[in-house]
Amino acid sequence: MKTIKVNLPRSLKEIEIVTLADLHIGDKFCDLKLVKSWVDYIRDNDNVYTILNGDLMNNAIKNSVSNVYEDVMTPTQQLYYLRDLFMPIKDKILAITSGNHERRTSKESDMHLSRTLSTFLDKDDVYSEEGVFLFVRLGELNKKATGKQKRRQVCYTIYVTHGSGSALKSNPAEGLSDSIDADVYIHSHIHQPQKKYGAVFRADTKNNTVSKFDRLYIITGSTLGYGGYAQIKKYKPSSNRNPILVLDGSKKLFWEKS
Repeated sequence: MKTIKVNLPRSLKEIEIVTLADLHIGDKFCDLKLVKSWVDYIRDNDNVYTILNGDLMNNAIKNSVSNVYEDVMTPTQQLYYLRDLFMPIKDKILAITSGNHERRTSKESDMHLSRTLSTFLDKDDVYSEEGVFLFVRLGELNKKATGKQKRRQVCYTIYVTHGSGSALKSNPAEGLSDSIDADVYIHSHIHQPQKKYGAVFRADTKNNTVSKFDRLYIITGSTLGYGGYAQIKKYKPSSNRNPILVLDGSKKLFWEKS
């Protein structure tokens, strides 16, 4: 499993993480104006970061469900569009994964489109096709919480994967906690944004204690309008809302906002 350590400034009181996934650039129903507004928000705010979580490209090819003749950009054009789109925010990208639409090409030709995008952006070190486990540190724990002169940064654990499955499941991100222990789980793919809070008891073997920790399960949104094979197959329309993860820099506290 790919692990990534992200050490952000101690001066940060709070950060936001906007996950960009299921953009489906090239699909005629993709809302490019919405995509650009998300990128502008990330670029224009110093405390906002992003994760690229797959299906950034529509990547219709002849053996795919998508109609190759209906995309408004070729796969190559989609790839270069994304390179230019993300270049101004490349230093704010915490992780990059691959989605099933990008994997259409790797299954046919061993050309990994998400890896190529990572190379274009000089972000190979934060790329993993399957998913990533993030350790994000920021700010400083207040003195009351530590009781020490030298204050530690607040550390959050986040597991991110594009995911699979159906929107019929209540929240497929919850299933990730069956095999991976984290504070936050981010799952994309189903185009139906959701959030759900939970909790777990964790054992501290060093101090022989057991403490309760909160968990947050996030399903991200999509930029697609309604039409194409989604309408033909009677899928639910995609919601274009996109949950934003907020991490506090003074105490262990996280939440979601839209």
